[in-house]
Amino acid sequence: MFMEIVGGIISHSLALLSDAGHMLTDLFALVLSWLAHKFSAKKSDLQRSYGYHRLQIIAAFVNGLTLFFIAVIIIIESIKRFIFPVNVEWKVMLVIATLGLISNIIVFFILHSKCESNINIKSAVLHVIGDILGSVAAILASIIIMFTGWQMVDPILSVFVSVIILNSGYKILKNSCHILLEGTPEGISTEEIKSKITSELPEVIDVHHIHAWSLSDNYFIITMHAKVKQDAQHTDILYEIKKILLSRFEIAHSTVEIEYDECADNKSELRPKNFNPVTLFKDAMKFFVEGIKENSRGLVNSFDIKLEHLLPHQLNDDIIKNIDKLKDKYSEQIPEDVIKNDEYIQFIGYINNSYELRACLQTE
Repeated sequence: MFMEIVGGIISHSLALLSDAGHMLTDLFALVLSWLAHKFSAKKSDLQRSYGYHRLQIIAAFVNGLTLFFIAVIIIIESIKRFIFPVNVEWKVMLVIATLGLISNIIVFFILHSKCESNINIKSAVLHVIGDILGSVAAILASIIIMFTGWQMVDPILSVFVSVIILNSGYKILKNSCHILLEGTPEGISTEEIKSKITSELPEVIDVHHIHAWSLSDNYFIITMHAKVKQDAQHTDILYEIKKILLSRFEIAHSTVEIEYDECADNKSELRPKNFNPVTLFKDAMKFFVEGIKENSRGLVNSFDIKLEHLLPHQLNDDIIKNIDKLKDKYSEQIPEDVIKNDEYIQFIGYINNSYELRACLQTE
């Protein structure tokens, strides 16, 4: 790497300097991947019940970002070379690039044998492949310059390598983001899982609330509800479902809720009655706007309002009356201690700071 930096400066080769820069970030990527791989083996604890498997996915995500960063820098420098051409010393370029290629190939074979089922190591391997391509591009550019004297081949090949690096970075980012967003693992279909279980186990009437995700790229988890016949044996049917999940879909960690009647999550007593947080917020907005004096209307700006900014002296009789109306209207949905409390500012804060309210507003 340091030889390529020195050689790139001496020879004025962008391809060589790009490869050196790429190798520098590769060093960071390899160290990061190694640390993530090491710490991901730590056992779970009370704070992290799933363990540290996600560290490898985070490392892969960071490596994907660095690939993008490298590619963009190379493209920018290549454009500069097109505008302001520089003579390249092809002899120095050829020697240094050849040595770099040999070292990169050695690293590639060391990592490649371990990357088949690990997205973290795959991301590190892609960095090394980018290095190999950079070295090949530098060698090819030096040979072309040696025979033809065409200096523009250096930035042209640099752009070509950067496009390949961008593609590699995109794939790593796509896969790591999918896992971090807890998307359904590739190759697993929740519809197929439902079909397999209901077709192979006559005791199972229906399968619903299926959620499958990856803790890491080869560690799958699933939760589901299975409605079964009244005479079905709970333990037996649970064992058979878990057996199908493991043998057919390679899901070793499964949580299955067996139901004999209606799904408990659908029972009305377990859900707030006629409660729509967005409606509550809109009602609050309407009441507060009606109650705030004319010179205080500047505080209200659609949903950007910070209701806790209403100071106690601004709670005039009209506002207090409207807050009482809100309490009556939503008495069954809002915690009893909030309803009975005479502190109106606390009630306003409850409306404004409710996590559920904010989530609903963002998805409305």
